[in-house]
Amino acid sequence: MRVLTSDDAADIAALDRATCADYPRGAAVFHDPVDLEGARSLTERGAVHGVRTASGDLVAMTATRASGDLVETAFTAVHPAHRRRGLAAAVKAASVAAGVRAGHRLFGTGGAAVNAGSLAMNRSVGYI
Repeated sequence: MRVLTSDDAADIAALDRATCADYPRGAAVFHDPVDLEGARSLTERGAVHGVRTASGDLVAMTATRASGDLVETAFTAVHPAHRRRGLAAAVKAASVAAGVRAGHRLFGTGGAAVNAGSLAMNRSVGYI
């Protein structure tokens, strides 16, 4: 688990490509694909926490952005081959802990009603 930097932009974009089709779509639910420039922007304007395998593959990440007391999660992604192992909750919890250490007290996140896994993960981290 570590905070990713602009040096990780290619891996961030690749993991997003591997998971982009899994996001629910609707009028109020969407996920814009993250390209290389977008990945760099995520690391420079906010924080991206990630998990890598022992061989170095990025398999989970969550992107957040702070504004005042609020830290808002943009998205959380886990590679399909590494799901159901608690990695989403781990990166999300790491982002909350980092926000608390930085003095933030409010945390927001999405979660479409059709995505039961995401909702359960958010509840496990303490979101209501």
